[in-house]
Amino acid sequence: MRLKREERRHRLFVQTNYERVAVYQDQIMYFRSDNQRVKLLFHNGKEMSTYMPLYSLEEELGPEFVKLKRGIIVNMQYVKVMGPSYCIMDDGVELEIGRNHRARVHRDYENYIYRELSKRSDRQEGSITECLNSGNLHIVYAEADTYATPAAGITAFAYAPVSGCTNEGTVTNEDGDYGHAAGIAGYLSDSTVSGCTNTGKIVGPACTGGIAGYSQYCSVIESANAGTVAGSTSAARSTGGIIGELYEGNVTKCCNTAQVSGAGTSPTGGIVGWVYGDTSGIVSENWNSGAVTGNNAGGIAGQLGYMSDKCQLENCYNLGAISGTAYAGGICGFISSGHGDIQDSYSTGIVKLNGTGFADAAGICGNGVNSALSGCYALNESVTNSSGSSVERVRRWDHNNLSGNYAWNQMLLKDRP
Repeated sequence: MRLKREERRHRLFVQTNYERVAVYQDQIMYFRSDNQRVKLLFHNGKEMSTYMPLYSLEEELGPEFVKLKRGIIVNMQYVKVMGPSYCIMDDGVELEIGRNHRARVHRDYENYIYRELSKRSDRQEGSITECLNSGNLHIVYAEADTYATPAAGITAFAYAPVSGCTNEGTVTNEDGDYGHAAGIAGYLSDSTVSGCTNTGKIVGPACTGGIAGYSQYCSVIESANAGTVAGSTSAARSTGGIIGELYEGNVTKCCNTAQVSGAGTSPTGGIVGWVYGDTSGIVSENWNSGAVTGNNAGGIAGQLGYMSDKCQLENCYNLGAISGTAYAGGICGFISSGHGDIQDSYSTGIVKLNGTGFADAAGICGNGVNSALSGCYALNESVTNSSGSSVERVRRWDHNNLSGNYAWNQMLLKDRP
């Protein structure tokens, strides 16, 4: 009988000395090559040997298997501990990860964990409701650039609704490029967060936010942050008072009252650091009163849009002081050309740029070429730029697609009315 491709992946045919045996892949813990023989070790403690080359077996294995080094392949569902240069299996055996394989192994293991969590979330079982954390969390990883561990006061990963939760503890993550940090959920996917509050200090090297670090296909609504949020490394991706990075989702009726500080070239916003997606992202009815400092700095959003999306920011206001090094705006620091619009929003906070080269600052949007700006009020006391570049009351550079916007006529530009 000819098996379908899906069935072949679940079963593996192994040639022993006397016969061809079909074994179920999910029963195999790992493979070890010993001279010319390959040994299969099963989770029930049994073993099997074959003269078949390991590479021919590897071709038939499913995505839950990963090659640690030459001669060793493991089933990730039986990995008990994944270390920087080794892994420990459920039977207690410690296996070395080859130096040249470590980045790939950790990346594949991270993807495996995400896939498994996604499978559970597809069933939409349960929710996280009215939880409180008052303890501090500090994550350190020896090889932070090769493996990701989100950190948060309530849940590292959230694939189900989260509501009414509060974090009071300090959350610090040092886990490299993908070490997201947040007060409520470090990594948020296909879900909703509502009525949550963070008052703890949040520090992270990747996507860092008071409520969520990284969020995709999600809604964050009616949540508040009062804890300092800070990006910690020059490689930081995005930093926001509510959400660090928002992909294909929306943030609505949220507020931030604490200082938000980005690092490196990351977008930094009082509500969200960076909003983008394949189609859209929506930022609506939010307000910020905390000071915002970063590269692309905005009172509500650090950056809108990226490549092919169209993001919308509307009905928001900012009272906080904004300080940037590349772009700074009372509402948004930077809009990717043509990929975001702002409407019916206002800002009263001072805006200043501390960069040394090409830089833009304005009362509403620092730089927003080919984007629409309508119904906005720039009520900022001042907009200044230490680099000597020009500044504007509403938006720098592109004066097209502007309608119904107003600016306070006593606003100081470069310290002059």
